[in-house]
Amino acid sequence: DLADNPKTRKIAKTLFDTQAPENGPILRQIVNKRAELVELVGYQTYADYDVEEMMTKTTDVVEAFLGVLDCATAERYDAEVEMLTQQLRRGTRRRVLRSYDIRYYTEKMKESRYGLDPKAVMEHFQYETVRDGVLDVYSDLFGIEFRLVTGDALELWAPKSSKIDVYDVYDGTEKL
Repeated sequence: DLADNPKTRKIAKTLFDTQAPENGPILRQIVNKRAELVELVGYQTYADYDVEEMMTKTTDVVEAFLGVLDCATAERYDAEVEMLTQQLRRGTRRRVLRSYDIRYYTEKMKESRYGLDPKAVMEHFQYETVRDGVLDVYSDLFGIEFRLVTGDALELWAPKSSKIDVYDVYDGTEKL
């Protein structure tokens, strides 16, 4: 996302957006099961079924709310896109802002407007410190515990060569 070369940004975004293709069939199954469910219980769409128990009660209310949000944010959104497009045009011959440019030029704008260097900020937030802080906040907020998965159990989630941490989540003695 932050590469200076737009071709590299495009490749990175494409790779990010197309990761885990094995989830496609699973997602299609979920969508099909949802369609079966709403047909069985007599709803027009899954959205109608899903919002009935919520405060909004109907998709019409949700759509009206989203319309209000759209109107309230459209002007600011357009202004931000224009600022990012101007930032793009100052540094390249390109005229059109692409989806893979947005984060890059947002960071460039932060640097030019506020003197904020994301790389310098990241130096102050080591991964382990941030990870532990996030886990502590969620533990306190939801009254749960995160336990690092090790040994054979980890092999279910990631090969030994992976550099990832896997956690089980517990509510008291119950594994969630």
